[in-house]
Amino acid sequence: MNQQYSGDLTMFKFYLDEAGEREILQQMFSGWSGCSVKERALQYGIPLDIARQCEKTDIPCPALADYLAKGYVLYRKELKQALTFHKRYWREHRLETKEKLKNIFGHKIPPYTVRLNLQCDGISNWYGTDISINAFQYLRPEKHRHVRTLLWELILSQTFMDIRKRYSADEFDDNQVWGMAELTAVSCIQTDFEHNSEDWSIGYEELEPRRKMVKFIYQRRKNFRDYLEQLTDYFIKHPLKKGCR
Repeated sequence: MNQQYSGDLTMFKFYLDEAGEREILQQMFSGWSGCSVKERALQYGIPLDIARQCEKTDIPCPALADYLAKGYVLYRKELKQALTFHKRYWREHRLETKEKLKNIFGHKIPPYTVRLNLQCDGISNWYGTDISINAFQYLRPEKHRHVRTLLWELILSQTFMDIRKRYSADEFDDNQVWGMAELTAVSCIQTDFEHNSEDWSIGYEELEPRRKMVKFIYQRRKNFRDYLEQLTDYFIKHPLKKGCR
């Protein structure tokens, strides 16, 4: 399926891209990405035998391509309906969200392109403003899960880029920045968007012992710059051993 765009350019630009989703699935299954291939296959609804064929190789997997292509044909109508839903939802909520994010980060948030995935969950571009979420989260019992996921990936990417503006890879490699960004996303959403309604975990075993402390630092921050200074100091003293890879 070729890219199909829809949405408001002042906040989010939604699109469908089968090739883009196939590429990221191949990447996620080819190496360790915060959890095992088995766990990722279960999360994304991909048969484990197909996921295993992608493991430890960058060579495109024909079985994965075939499985995804059949899904895009089968759910073509539903994917287009998802585009319509997200366009309408964010047209109604974009202004309040933009203002809140600006206040949190202390700067304007640039427009984001958001791929709606058939199988994948949320994915961030650490160095840019292209993210993705699952197209059908809005149909699940927790109706606003799609909002949480989109905000998570946006906050993660903005945090990653803000840290990179201040610290080089020699000071903090990508694995360390990934951990800081993931923990910032959960702290921000629980504090500023969900108001601590539920202190849910994030599913990464290595990050869990740090989650409460990072949230504490976030809630006591003077501003985002002050938060990043305290966060990076904490990670200097408590670096990740494994990270996302």
